[in-house]
Amino acid sequence: MLSLDSVASRPAADEWARKALAKLAAAGAPAGPWAVEPKLDGLAVRLSYANGALVQAATRGDGKEGEDVTSAVGRLTGAPRTLAGYSGDAEVVGEAYMTHAAFAAANEDAAREGRAPYSNTRNLAAASLRAGATAATARSAAAAAADRRALSFAAYAVTLPPDTPNAPSSHSGGMAWLRDRGVGVPDAAALAPTLASALDAAEAWMAGRGGLPYDVDGAVIKADSLDAHKALGVGPQAPRWALALKFPGVDAVTRLARVTWQLGRTGQLVPVADLDPVSVGGVVVARASLHNVQVARRLGARVGDAVVVRRAGDVVPQVVAVLAELRSGDEAEWGEPTCCPACGGPLAGGSD
Repeated sequence: MLSLDSVASRPAADEWARKALAKLAAAGAPAGPWAVEPKLDGLAVRLSYANGALVQAATRGDGKEGEDVTSAVGRLTGAPRTLAGYSGDAEVVGEAYMTHAAFAAANEDAAREGRAPYSNTRNLAAASLRAGATAATARSAAAAAADRRALSFAAYAVTLPPDTPNAPSSHSGGMAWLRDRGVGVPDAAALAPTLASALDAAEAWMAGRGGLPYDVDGAVIKADSLDAHKALGVGPQAPRWALALKFPGVDAVTRLARVTWQLGRTGQLVPVADLDPVSVGGVVVARASLHNVQVARRLGARVGDAVVVRRAGDVVPQVVAVLAELRSGDEAEWGEPTCCPACGGPLAGGSD
């Protein structure tokens, strides 16, 4: 699964558009229309169908090898076990994500059980999907909790065999084809006649995104015609017929109240900043990522410091700077844990 080239400003998007249109003109390929879709903030998943039936679901991983999550697909609304009215092969790529309502319900569960609240929908969706994938072989508290979390799937690409009768000839046609077969697709997608109008539509949509029932970290613009896809081609890491227009980071200043620790999915200990609540881009943030131990050490943050918090991509809060010049002398160093924060047992190695 490829990633997408991304930009965070209109001038950069206009420059990408200039190059794309020039290449389309040179190839005699259609210069429109263009699809505009939300860039859902979740976990990329590929669904593989053979003879119309699901045979495997896998995460993106490093782009070449991911995790098998086939046994968890039953919890994904929009990822059917069979494709309605179709008995051929298909590869469907999309995003597994969690709605705001499902996220709020999960945090209510955490509060009732005396656990710390979850920080964002993307991480919780990924953890829930992975926990569900192991539930068939090893029941655990995490897997049982995952069973109660509602996850959704929205496709953004489909690949069919070359000889498929009446195969779609456009991206929007592919999305309609998937919808007719029971697969979830983005509900805020639109078509624009020109690339310039698509960029205008993406900016307007991003400005009014507050009412969406799920997290997004930008908008995606794609050439609708599959002939345009062929003309623009695919680079080493990303297709040249699509662009992600991402939100610029939004900053705020607050106080670092304490540093807590979480066990990451790879078994590493991850430092998390507990903050005095602050509004960042209209969202109240009380916890933020400190990335990892190495980055946290480089930042040099102390408990009590004034820190700069950024919602990277308008979604995930991160501590990006320390305002050491504002120190009063009462700030304190934070220490690394001596036992596992999840189970209280001894650590197998360092927290690096």
